[in-house]
Amino acid sequence: MSSNPLQDGLRLEPTPGPAILVIFGATGDLTKRKLLPALYHLSKGQRLPARFSVLGVGRESMPDDRFRGLFRDSLREFADLPQDDEVARSLAERMHYVGGDFRDGALFQQVKARLAELDGGSGALFYLAIPPGIYSTVIEQLGAAIKEAKAAPEDGGPIVIHIESDPLLDAPSSESWWDVPVSQVSELESTKKAFETYTDHKSRQRKLLG
Repeated sequence: MSSNPLQDGLRLEPTPGPAILVIFGATGDLTKRKLLPALYHLSKGQRLPARFSVLGVGRESMPDDRFRGLFRDSLREFADLPQDDEVARSLAERMHYVGGDFRDGALFQQVKARLAELDGGSGALFYLAIPPGIYSTVIEQLGAAIKEAKAAPEDGGPIVIHIESDPLLDAPSSESWWDVPVSQVSELESTKKAFETYTDHKSRQRKLLG
């Protein structure tokens, strides 16, 4: 017998913890067309944490309010939302922005400072909506954040990196994925096993090609 008959047939899902989404390439076309409208629909469907913030990172310098305006423009164009509703207004208030050169370490210090201001105890998802040519540069700069996350106390929140791929852009060669200079990633057992599988596949492929 179920411990709670009212829950029979219901799909129970855990409540997501507080999180900050950091979008590299926050002013780009990929973010405008896909990511920002998706965040709106997730929020409307109550699929985002109650404590959720967005930190946009781009090359252009701008205040938070202008980035929020870009978010509203995105919803009008790609989410069929001619006017702000309560969901859009609430989400816009939690959007922030930092601008600078992705190759400059000072930008990542600004990102770190803004994350601490927003909520230092939250987990962080780094979303890379950027050209493939600078993946490794940005991930290398984020290496320090990964190292800090591993050394942080348990309540510091996890750090995850997601790389968005744009089918209209050329992806880097397969070999280059193993050269991303983040030792905290490359030393993981799962990464080592994946690399062994990859090299074995390439070896067999070369034999077949003669």
